[in-house]
Amino acid sequence: MDAAILAYTDMKPFADARNVKLADSTTFVPDKSISSLTKAGSSTFDKKYLSMSIEGHNRAIALLEKGTFFGDTAIVSFAARQLKVFRRNLEEAKYLSKSPNSKMATERSAKEVEELEDTIPKQIR
Repeated sequence: MDAAILAYTDMKPFADARNVKLADSTTFVPDKSISSLTKAGSSTFDKKYLSMSIEGHNRAIALLEKGTFFGDTAIVSFAARQLKVFRRNLEEAKYLSKSPNSKMATERSAKEVEELEDTIPKQIR
């Protein structure tokens, strides 16, 4: 969630300069996938959530990759910064989806985090 807040904060100046209103907690309208997640039982919630997270991160990464080819250096810089974060979070979601009993990074010891980071390709750290 912190990554989404940072992305929103970084994106706000671009949106304001172009008179684009970004969605926030007061304008967000849940879609069918959010509705299905809220109805999921405890046995399927994690699996559904991680699946949605992986799909959403893949879509965001595809958009950010396009942003790295813009002529505007500020947008290229924003996209490059956010790509690192979204790729790292995607790898975390993939790891968690393959290891249902695994712990989130915030619940791991420093040694466990280092071991996980060793599995992430260096270009996306």
